[in-house]
Amino acid sequence: MRDVQRFRRLNIVELVEFTESLAMLLNSGIPVQDALKINCDLMHRPILSSVTRELISGIRKGKSLSSSMARAGNAFEPSYIGVVRVGEEVGSLSHLFDLYGKHLGRTKMISEKITSASIYPVLVLTMVFAGLIAFALFFLPELLNLFENLDPEQANSLRTSVWNTLTASAVAITSVLLIFFTHRIYLLVRGKSLDASFFIRFWEKLLFSIPFLRKLLIDVELFNLYFVVFSQVENGISIEKAIEAAMPSINVERLRKDLGIVVSKLRKGDQLSIALESTGRMFPLKMINWIRIGEKIGEPAKVFRQLYHFQESHLDIVYSRLLSLLEPVLTIGVGAILVAIILNFIVPFFSLLTGIIQ
Repeated sequence: MRDVQRFRRLNIVELVEFTESLAMLLNSGIPVQDALKINCDLMHRPILSSVTRELISGIRKGKSLSSSMARAGNAFEPSYIGVVRVGEEVGSLSHLFDLYGKHLGRTKMISEKITSASIYPVLVLTMVFAGLIAFALFFLPELLNLFENLDPEQANSLRTSVWNTLTASAVAITSVLLIFFTHRIYLLVRGKSLDASFFIRFWEKLLFSIPFLRKLLIDVELFNLYFVVFSQVENGISIEKAIEAAMPSINVERLRKDLGIVVSKLRKGDQLSIALESTGRMFPLKMINWIRIGEKIGEPAKVFRQLYHFQESHLDIVYSRLLSLLEPVLTIGVGAILVAIILNFIVPFFSLLTGIIQ
């Protein structure tokens, strides 16, 4: 049998496929083991079939579904296993699978929007970068050599001006491409649970140095936190245990540490709103005020569900605005590079050519 510890972390597309199909089968009244067998036959991805067979094997040995998932190496996130465990404890496994499937579907939609929107700018910048390299290596030297013997001083001045422009443009484009590919590596490291804590800390530090990206990163993590908490609290799990169950799935180390502080304060008897407020500015004031209202009316699960839907709408608006800005920003950037090339190459070039003709 295959060593379960070698299973990689399932990506968002695989999780959505697995969760939605299993939720549909469980909602039809099919027992867990039979649903997994059917699910295994429906899976077209080898990794999903292998993981599902491992889950079936665990259940046949008398283990619960959540325990079998925990044995499947890194295939499932801790928060995913926690939600399944809660569903088993309260007897609402099909309901929670249905909730998680919808949540993952929303997360997948956001991820696809970002990926599809980033492909076009990256392709354009890559082509511009390749064009600059080709221009600098093949076209420019031939032209400069052609005019150097006729007017060495102006040819040398033109060479310096053009190289400075090309260097600045190349540095700017390389920086953007480097950030993009570094982010993809970051997602890969996170997705596969690789041991690269230094790289992860470096990337998070870089993102946190930019206020807008810092807020966006926290908003995404809070979106996931709200889901895990409300899905567990509305099934009778305490807020303290729900937050503790959500912590392993939080990717931002600073936020995860603050949640640990919140949990320790809850154990001492503090209210959640007070515990969140005492950690600093990591948690937005709107979140704390909503939770304070939930504490007064005694409906924490309802408040976290509302926060979840509010955060979903908020992220959708933010990403839509970002995507609408990408094309004009890209146009302006490429236009600025072209203007710089014209001012520093074309104009001096024609001046040089005019001087030679005269």
